[in-house]
Amino acid sequence: MHRTSSDEVMKYLSHNILYLRKRHHITKKEMAKILGIGIKTLNKMEQGVLPARLSVEVLFRIKERFGVSLICQVSEKLADTTV
Repeated sequence: MHRTSSDEVMKYLSHNILYLRKRHHITKKEMAKILGIGIKTLNKMEQGVLPARLSVEVLFRIKERFGVSLICQVSEKLADTTV
């Protein structure tokens, strides 16, 4: 069983947040509101920088709004065929 490193987790999460935002034609302001974070935090996350304090609530909000499981959010890159 492959174990995902924290660097890989952030790489997948940042890719997937950006992918979902663009796929659903959502502005950064709207996405930040959906995730319950500030725009600066969203910018950092989309650039692959994990905020010092990131609530797991962000992952649950992605699941609720976009229907993406928590495991998929952090372990694979989403594509048009997965969403």
